[in-house]
Amino acid sequence: MPPEEIQVDDPFIEVQEATENSQENAEEIIEICVDLYKEAAEQNKIADLEMIRSIVNRLGENGYPAVDSRNQINMTEPEKVVEFCEKVDAQEEAEITILEVSYLGGFVKYDLHTKDGNVDVVRWTYVNTLDKKSRKIMLLF
Repeated sequence: MPPEEIQVDDPFIEVQEATENSQENAEEIIEICVDLYKEAAEQNKIADLEMIRSIVNRLGENGYPAVDSRNQINMTEPEKVVEFCEKVDAQEEAEITILEVSYLGGFVKYDLHTKDGNVDVVRWTYVNTLDKKSRKIMLLF
């Protein structure tokens, strides 16, 4: 009987690649709606439902499935999430990023990857803060 082959994956490499890609992706997301975050911070309306709606909608306009953390606003780009779920069922490989806009400022980013019917989820939390001196949005994670 032949010996079994054992496949060893290096999780550190996968995590390192995911971290670099996720940070670039997060910076892109901030750029999409930085003006809305600035306006919200300046008007002290970070937790305002209409401000959150405008951020969720802006993310959707740029192709991102997005929701708010209180489930008050309809998901943008829901068809992409349905398509991802169908690929999970078909055991195909796929990935998607889903954003949850927080009423405390910032967002949670869920990076989902599926292969062979298994789904891996990496959750990233980002907090946006306005630097009062430079009037710039800073990304903290």
